[in-house]
Amino acid sequence: MLAGFVNGLVKGVGKVISNISTGRPWYEHTLGAAAGGFVEGAIYIRTFKPAAASYAGAATESTLNEAEDYLFQRKELNWDNVAKSIWGAAKNTAVEGTAGYILGETRMGKDIYTEIHKGTFKPQSIKSYFFGAYGIKTTANQIHSNILSTTLDTTRAKFMSYAEKLLTAASTKRTEGKPTKGAVQAVTQTNGGMVHTQPVVQGGLISVFSGLAALIKGYAKSIGR
Repeated sequence: MLAGFVNGLVKGVGKVISNISTGRPWYEHTLGAAAGGFVEGAIYIRTFKPAAASYAGAATESTLNEAEDYLFQRKELNWDNVAKSIWGAAKNTAVEGTAGYILGETRMGKDIYTEIHKGTFKPQSIKSYFFGAYGIKTTANQIHSNILSTTLDTTRAKFMSYAEKLLTAASTKRTEGKPTKGAVQAVTQTNGGMVHTQPVVQGGLISVFSGLAALIKGYAKSIGR
């Protein structure tokens, strides 16, 4: 359960960072991300089956995200929207679950420590988890995984936002013959923000999490395998 708690915390923080860097409210879908991370971490540490953990976590996150949208009245509660939400949750579970599993199977996405999968002694207390080799190595793996997922989530959100603005500008140009000065400036500013801001945000994000992972990895090595 502690592995699930830590993974949920790390994934929740990653979602906050992603939201802020893409201009969304910091709390948007953060609960779903944290809950999905908890389920994913708890299942994985008990079964060491990445596919099952990835799909279960994605299903939890997608379902809670849809529920949150109704709770905060981002969507009107009616049968048509509920049907769309069920389809959306199923689609997101399939897409995100598959993406998470595939990423974990790549060289870049593989765990830093793999020996814990082979029967490493499991701690019996909170203290032994957070200060013992098993817990530290597990946490390092979780931070490493969430560095990648947060960076990809941020990149995807920025790309989709940029593409939407370009399509809107193109639609305006077709409708009015040519875009207004304000529209051109808006697209130019957006493009400038994408070109210059995105690498800074992602670079800073990777540096922070990579630094944490390196510290944890170094400490784990110092206490022995």
